[in-house]
Amino acid sequence: MQLTEENATEITKKSSIVLKSHLIDKFEDLSCNTIGHLIKFGQKYPYLLSCYSPGYLLMWRDYFNASYTTVAGCVVIRVLISGKEKFFFPYCYQDSGDINAALEAIEKYCAKKTIPLSFYVVPREMLPLVALRYDNYTVSSNRNESEYIYLSEDMRLFSGKKYSGQRNHVNKFTKLFPNALFRPLNDTEEEKEKLEQFWSRFENDFRKGNIISARYELKKAHEMLSLPCSDSDFSALIELDGEIISFCFGEIIGDMLIIHIEKSLDDYPGVYQFMVKNFADKFGKEVKYINRQDDEGSKGLRISKTQYQPIKIEKQISVEVHSELIRLKRIPHVKSERLTYSQIKESDIFEYNRLCLDEELNKYWGYDYRNDLQGELTSDYFYHCANFDFKNKVGLSMAVRLQDKMIGEVVINEFDFRGSANIGIRLLPEYMGKGYGKEAFAFACDYALYGIGLKRVTAYCYRENIASYNMIRSVMTFIGEDEIYYYFQKIV
Repeated sequence: MQLTEENATEITKKSSIVLKSHLIDKFEDLSCNTIGHLIKFGQKYPYLLSCYSPGYLLMWRDYFNASYTTVAGCVVIRVLISGKEKFFFPYCYQDSGDINAALEAIEKYCAKKTIPLSFYVVPREMLPLVALRYDNYTVSSNRNESEYIYLSEDMRLFSGKKYSGQRNHVNKFTKLFPNALFRPLNDTEEEKEKLEQFWSRFENDFRKGNIISARYELKKAHEMLSLPCSDSDFSALIELDGEIISFCFGEIIGDMLIIHIEKSLDDYPGVYQFMVKNFADKFGKEVKYINRQDDEGSKGLRISKTQYQPIKIEKQISVEVHSELIRLKRIPHVKSERLTYSQIKESDIFEYNRLCLDEELNKYWGYDYRNDLQGELTSDYFYHCANFDFKNKVGLSMAVRLQDKMIGEVVINEFDFRGSANIGIRLLPEYMGKGYGKEAFAFACDYALYGIGLKRVTAYCYRENIASYNMIRSVMTFIGEDEIYYYFQKIV
């Protein structure tokens, strides 16, 4: 049955399929004012990586530019690194949390924004889920970023033969410096002055080295102490004759105590072991694990952290998920009965701008370029956008040509990274009503399914767009609706 304005309302009433899914509306920037929410969510944090912790993200806020949201009972953390959006693999903060639903929301977010799906970090135990969910992805990790995980009981007690070396260092320290006192940090002006003196001494010794990343880490550690503390943060020091000689700052998330800052003066043999044991005993009794983070690629730190007998060296794994466009080296040149489809060229810019700037034509397109435009609209803006999307393998835009003249555009985009993408088509006004739209749309569907190798293609149109409904319905199967759109699909 053809959809007309007269029977559209009746069809809507009879339709029993209403499509609903989890969507990401916005992210909340992580700051001192919002960190409390993330701390609360982190009570059920299940992984052993430190980078998810609120304190870590706040400490490295200039690098991560972190923000977060909640979807389907899960926490989704987004970071912005060198202008590129990336995600931490989600975790459940509710017993009813649904990781797959959270992943679907991330996928839809990336599809709508036409950006790659990139996970800055995926916990090792979640890799099987990644392998089952996605067909095209690459995995990478860096040994220097791997984190050292210990049992809290081991760090608190240093018991057994394997910790005899650590016990000897602690005993040597207490014998050499019997007046040394471990205690929590007091938030007083006198304490702050002592701490400043400690940092000054530590930095003078530190400048003898030349490790740029470690210098930056030291700077961030110093800055962290100026931020307001929360109930999940713990700071302690070792004081000798009124002078601070060691400082440690940590945070609890889930069942893990994370050591963010661990600094001591080198003039006191055994001070590090003394601090580790006392800090773990004071703040780690209620957790099972202690994470002392990575070794920064330092040979000395690697030897030291390994000697504490970690139960696991936890990899920080990154995953880049690819759309099926990864298989295409170049934009194709293909033909249907009357039309040709090929790359949009510089010589097409005038006609392409006509297509993209016609407000009457684009009121049902579902995308307003002005939402993403930064700066002045240049004559080649749309041309570069189309080529940029293909370069990043997140969208394929092809000129629809009639006898080599560009008359419209076919777009394959909104990839869900699991074998599905959306099809869109628009024609210049003078070429409408001649069957070119249906021919191009049907061809694009078949090319996506059999040329690119998708499992499913979709389309949607505004409910009031009667012409598009009829055209899409002639090629695809109607699958549902919401308050704004009708939805369709075609599968292999």
